[in-house]
Amino acid sequence: MSRGAATRFPTISTICSMSSPDRSRSSELPGPSIPIHHITERLTLMPKVTRLGHVGLFVSDPEIMMEFYSTFLGMTVTDRDERRVFLSSRPSEEHHEILLAKNLERHTDPQQLSFVVDSLADLRAFYAQIVERKYDIDHISNHGNALGCYFRDPEGNRVEVYWHTGIEWPQPFSEPIDLSLSEEELRSRLDEMVAA
Repeated sequence: MSRGAATRFPTISTICSMSSPDRSRSSELPGPSIPIHHITERLTLMPKVTRLGHVGLFVSDPEIMMEFYSTFLGMTVTDRDERRVFLSSRPSEEHHEILLAKNLERHTDPQQLSFVVDSLADLRAFYAQIVERKYDIDHISNHGNALGCYFRDPEGNRVEVYWHTGIEWPQPFSEPIDLSLSEEELRSRLDEMVAA
């Protein structure tokens, strides 16, 4: 291979064919040989989101927008305060799927996209990657019912990854929490909160 030429790695279909008993094609692959277990180990170590949890929208008139989402679309208002309205189509399962946040200047921008992760370990792994990639972190919050990390994607949109704690806690609620703490320390803080 000439100096400066791009290394070509095998495609997924090639990798799959290599894992079959007939590995004769492996000699046809350009570039360095990569053991299949190195690729699968990396894929399984990466945390992933499991679903879209909720979307936040900036709105200029929360009352009109609340009426649209609740009366017209049939969602339930689960909580509200002077600046925000929380709505859910499944209030017994999900506190909110839509958050309406009053902001007259930015009412055409999304307020945030929030994604659920399966475990506290996944949330902590995402946090470590966010720090490693130097994405701007807005804040990290303990909401009682969830722990969330709020950060900016490469184009400045706010994204949240969060984990459901399984604790029922009055909303809205938010206090800072440090995701660099161990999983045991974080769980202990949640236990203390419930016991108080």
